[in-house]
Amino acid sequence: MNKTDVELRLHPLFAARDWDFRRLCKLGAAFVRDRPVTPYFRPRVLRKRPGVYQIDGYVGVIDQEFERTRIRSAARPAGGHSPCLSLNIANLKPLLGVQDIHEISAEKNLKAFADTVTGLMETMPHDADALAAAFAKNMLLGVPFENYAVTERHDEFEALRRFVSREAVR
Repeated sequence: MNKTDVELRLHPLFAARDWDFRRLCKLGAAFVRDRPVTPYFRPRVLRKRPGVYQIDGYVGVIDQEFERTRIRSAARPAGGHSPCLSLNIANLKPLLGVQDIHEISAEKNLKAFADTVTGLMETMPHDADALAAAFAKNMLLGVPFENYAVTERHDEFEALRRFVSREAVR
């Protein structure tokens, strides 16, 4: 087992819950649903020691209309575009006990991880009104929205906040 194997073994577990691993709006590949507004999870597998891996990564919400507009008007950063709302999963307490994947119990560990992440994703906004409501509460997955804003891209985060509030009015 290696890092790639761990990530690839996540794909059918997420697909069984209707989360596809794909790119939306020229963003990096992530587990998403092809909807105008969708939660996402972008995994990153780390090797902790022989036979033990840790799934790290980012969660957030993609508003496809906003992201398409933002990406069209922005210069391409060196690492490519990433979603405007992005939080490292290490900040989510429910995931702290399920991120480690031991080779000897990989299937059980991967299932527990996928169940937990997809369960969290189901509670996240799936439409513009729900995203606007989350912004109004300033909370997503029990974490203040400001924690989702990448420091050097705070202007983009504020633009998303304004866009979502206008979009919900329509």
